[in-house]
Amino acid sequence: MSVTDKQQLVLGCRLLDKAGLFDEHGHLSARQEDPDDVLINAFASPATTTIRDYIEVDLSGTDYPDSAPGETPIHTQTFRNRPDVEAVCHHHAPYTTLLSSVGIPHKPVHPNGVIQKEPFPVFEDYHTEGGMLVTTEDEGQDLADALGDHEAVVLRGHGVVVVGDSVPEVVVKSLKMEYNAELLYKQAVVGEPWYLPESLVEENVNNMTSEGQIVKTLDYYFTKL
Repeated sequence: MSVTDKQQLVLGCRLLDKAGLFDEHGHLSARQEDPDDVLINAFASPATTTIRDYIEVDLSGTDYPDSAPGETPIHTQTFRNRPDVEAVCHHHAPYTTLLSSVGIPHKPVHPNGVIQKEPFPVFEDYHTEGGMLVTTEDEGQDLADALGDHEAVVLRGHGVVVVGDSVPEVVVKSLKMEYNAELLYKQAVVGEPWYLPESLVEENVNNMTSEGQIVKTLDYYFTKL
């Protein structure tokens, strides 16, 4: 297990907590050199997570460590479904969750909030075992199916799952998705939301996830720690 990889994950937890996307719950995970090995923060508040709290989970089975969070299947089933995904984040971004609760489609309203062209899919087919927590492999698979090939899926009334090529990318996508949700909510409060034209959306998708933009965004948010 790489200390550097764990440091990225711990810093990501700190940023997402400071930005209000994590509360006492939330998980940030990443594949290791062996694509079947995943690091995930153990059952603890992400705000207090340290390098020691990151544990290994093996995707080749479902016998997870006792300290693994209850919603580990969100991550494992997503990684299994999406070989292209290197990092996964599940958080409780308040504005994004609010939009899903009232049924407002989450589409880009600002160039700094664009992470995909289409509205985000919404998952609401919760199983009875975990209430509104995704705690079983079957429910994790249903959620991964709802995500499909999108960059994120919204859990109605619960939170968000965001995926990407790296931990920094997933953190930035999470921050920008919530930034857009806040602006969309405020537009809806005062009038009819205005959405970015398709041509501008396509132009900004690649920009928001470019290496230079990711570094610039993280540099800014690090000043808030």
